[in-house]
Amino acid sequence: MTLPCEEDATPGLRPTVYISGTAMNDGNCMPGVGCARAIRARFPDARLVGVDFSEEAGGLIDAVFDDVLVIGFGGCSLVSDHWRDIINLLQDDPTALYLPTMDIEVELLACLLSEPDQ
Repeated sequence: MTLPCEEDATPGLRPTVYISGTAMNDGNCMPGVGCARAIRARFPDARLVGVDFSEEAGGLIDAVFDDVLVIGFGGCSLVSDHWRDIINLLQDDPTALYLPTMDIEVELLACLLSEPDQ
């Protein structure tokens, strides 16, 4: 099966895209793997990094990912560490993108924004 965007693929463009939400366990599939496949179809040379809170996230083993990154999760107490780590990743490579696809990341960001000293 050919996806519509495969005919418009942009070879040679090699952005790094960190994509969270790769769990495919217990029938609770998250959108990260599907997003990665769509990006791969359009940008075949992109570097795709699967990001999740646990190495047990089933999608991390999907062949679409060039690399994986497991980041710990400690709830709201470590939320600033989560986003600081993400910002550091992006600062290391100004062409990199972070595509958050987990609901919990929205909650974590809300935690961070609700703290007046952040």
